[in-house]
Amino acid sequence: MLIIALETSGAYPDKHGILSLGAIEFENPDNAFYEECRLDDSKVFDQNTVQFHGFSELEARDSKKKSVKELLQSFLEWMQSVKEKTFAAHNTPFDWKFLEWEFRSHNFLWPFNKRSLDIHGWVFYHQLKRGIRPITYNGTSALGLKKILEYVGIRDPRTTHNALEDAKLEAECFHRLIFGKPLFEDYADQEVPKYL
Repeated sequence: MLIIALETSGAYPDKHGILSLGAIEFENPDNAFYEECRLDDSKVFDQNTVQFHGFSELEARDSKKKSVKELLQSFLEWMQSVKEKTFAAHNTPFDWKFLEWEFRSHNFLWPFNKRSLDIHGWVFYHQLKRGIRPITYNGTSALGLKKILEYVGIRDPRTTHNALEDAKLEAECFHRLIFGKPLFEDYADQEVPKYL
């Protein structure tokens, strides 16, 4: 399984762009990828996203950073070291749509099959199975990563999001849900809830 997290300049891949990509090979969590890229001039920088990723627009458009095409090339090269490449994330549709948009825009062959895993769906199912109604906002699920971390017994260490840190936290969540124990030493002191 390949745990993937992105930071972006907004919510829509046709309008906004990727700022950073983090990934972890679940079966070999020491094998990790992280790179930042510059926001293309044609992409919009939504100022409301700064609170999430912490990049200023000046940092996002830094000409010294790799282009998104160069980031994707690096990611593809790194992926050769990964054995099992099933796409997995907290909110898979978000990360998937951005990556697929950029892969196709830059004429790269899409490296993933049509199947993926979504931590949000697993926790939603797990709560329903335990008789807990997952939290909602405006009639739809509001199980963000912060709430999922709480559910699996992890204190959220983030003040802003970092794609690699998010991928690591997502891998930790998957591991606790599947095996009922911590994956990373960093979280070993945080008890896995008995219901997992």
